[in-house]
Amino acid sequence: MAKRITTDKRAEAARINGAKSRGPITPEGKARSSQNSYKHGGYSRCALLLANEEAPIFDSFRDAFTAKFQPADPVETSLVDEMVFARWRMRRYWFAQDATIDLEMERQIPLIEEEFDSISEPGRLSRAITTLVDDSGSLDFLHRVEARCNRQFHRALKDLLHLQSLRQPPASVSQTPELKNDGSNPSPTQPSQDQLATPPASAHFRQPPERLHRSVAASTLIAIIFALILFSARVFATQPLIPSRDQRERPTLTHGELDFGSPKVPMFARAVLQPARPFATMVGSTMRCPIRALILLTLPLTAQLRPVTDAEVSRIHRSVLLIDTHNDVTSETIKGLDIGPRRAAGHTDLARLREGNVGAVFFAAYVSGTYEQGNRSANRALEMIDTIRHDIIARYPNDFQLALTASDILAARKKNKIAALIGIEGGHAIEDSLRLLRSFHNLGVRYMTLTHSNSNRWADSSGDAKKPNNGLSDLGRQVVREMNRLGMMVDVSHVADKTFWDVLETSAAPPFASHSSCRALSNIPRNMTDEMIAALARKGGVVQINFGCEFLSQKSADTSPWSNPQIKRTPEAAKNITRATLADAVAHIDHIVRIAGIDSVGIGSDYDGVSCVPIGLEDVSKFPNLTRALLEKGYSPADIAKIYGANLLRVMRAAEKLANAPR
Repeated sequence: MAKRITTDKRAEAARINGAKSRGPITPEGKARSSQNSYKHGGYSRCALLLANEEAPIFDSFRDAFTAKFQPADPVETSLVDEMVFARWRMRRYWFAQDATIDLEMERQIPLIEEEFDSISEPGRLSRAITTLVDDSGSLDFLHRVEARCNRQFHRALKDLLHLQSLRQPPASVSQTPELKNDGSNPSPTQPSQDQLATPPASAHFRQPPERLHRSVAASTLIAIIFALILFSARVFATQPLIPSRDQRERPTLTHGELDFGSPKVPMFARAVLQPARPFATMVGSTMRCPIRALILLTLPLTAQLRPVTDAEVSRIHRSVLLIDTHNDVTSETIKGLDIGPRRAAGHTDLARLREGNVGAVFFAAYVSGTYEQGNRSANRALEMIDTIRHDIIARYPNDFQLALTASDILAARKKNKIAALIGIEGGHAIEDSLRLLRSFHNLGVRYMTLTHSNSNRWADSSGDAKKPNNGLSDLGRQVVREMNRLGMMVDVSHVADKTFWDVLETSAAPPFASHSSCRALSNIPRNMTDEMIAALARKGGVVQINFGCEFLSQKSADTSPWSNPQIKRTPEAAKNITRATLADAVAHIDHIVRIAGIDSVGIGSDYDGVSCVPIGLEDVSKFPNLTRALLEKGYSPADIAKIYGANLLRVMRAAEKLANAPR
């Protein structure tokens, strides 16, 4: 084990280096700097620890890494010190962040980029953090620094593993004639000094040979499978990966229309694809795009879950701002429910919101289509807005805060309050009046779902087979433009496909889907096709995943009387629904990320608005389970921050910016 650096040596190093950080070590500079670094007890930046009085922590890190990697020469010692510094730096900066923005200690997220690497000046670190962590409290910047620090760590690790691999005896050493070791011929079991002092010639060849061989074998296998899929898929159908716009009204292909046993299919392809037929049933509407559907068959070959600790889940979940864009508990509070105490029924109450670390909720001012009769829709919308403002926010002012802008959400977060926002569900609530629309905006409504299950006089619903407006009418386009002018987000959940495309064409601000999922995974009209998701992403919008079982799982949709008209709606039928799972929710997030990117997905649970929710996501307190599942799938904390809230904040700010633009 390398000797622990002493205080005197650190002081000497601080004097020599002027207590100033140097830039990242390049492979060419490692050999030149190694002797000087070793002379002063390791990596030269170690001298900076004196200013922070954390040398014992650094030493404990260094001892652990030295024991693990056992460096055999000054170059390897320097690489170990670089790795130790990267990890220590993450821990050191985390403690500083905790004092500034009051987040949980022990989280290992770095805070300062290279220009703030010098931490010898007293107070500079805290001032830099205060400057860089803006009023939004966003961790996007910090996650970029985390990735940068990790790259530094892994570069050093790969170089170290490469050098250590040179010291391993070749597999055929026992069969090789022994060479005379007189200095002219290096021993086959020991590298020469030139080998030790020279880093790898190529920065891309840093894996040990056996790992490289495994990677090549895996890549070759995947390439063969894809070649087989692409060759075989052409006999099934000729549709493109994403259907063109003029094809979107075509009925969805089912797995029954793809004859896996047809003699036209090559025998070797039938042997591979026939066992996959049950999986094809699960992917449902992706069968209209057979290549993409078959590509899904290869995912189990590459899927790997990384181990995640409870502490990691807790600190990451607590660090992100979680915004749920659709919660229907208001349908209960308007009847007198007290949202504060924990209740046995339902999905939402204050106690469980706190457990789930929910930072903001768009409470739904839901107006049933039945209120259209007698022009009672606007009155019902006013009652629903009142229950949000009076029965939730005013009743628990220490826990909820009304938010009207993206900045208000972040301000509530800093006060440890849950931001409460209002979204109208059902455009018939405005009773065809732009004046009522403006009045609702003045009362705090910040999005409106253009339709519910019923079409209104200016927009068609996905739940209405008649489609009387053929999408948006002229009045509907006026409504969308007025929402843009006000800064009210346009919600395309519930709308018919043609209405969606008309909204995309009309709206100047990015629309979003407050509570919808992927039709490719669960083929119900309320979900969105891949083409719609991709187009919405290009517009800058997001799809907020709905947690209703029927939205997440085709099996659930097939066994539910809500989505399958062949099943009568009885209490017994409701009990026989095949429940979706947490994995189904993650699959929808994965799907959107694959076809539209990480910036295009969010959370719109529809809690207390659906009767069946997934196993593992039973109520608002279970969001940490989703965080764990995403981490296990390989999503980074920055990715999760985008999914949980940053993407929605971006859409909200875009609507606000358009409303505030000079005209």
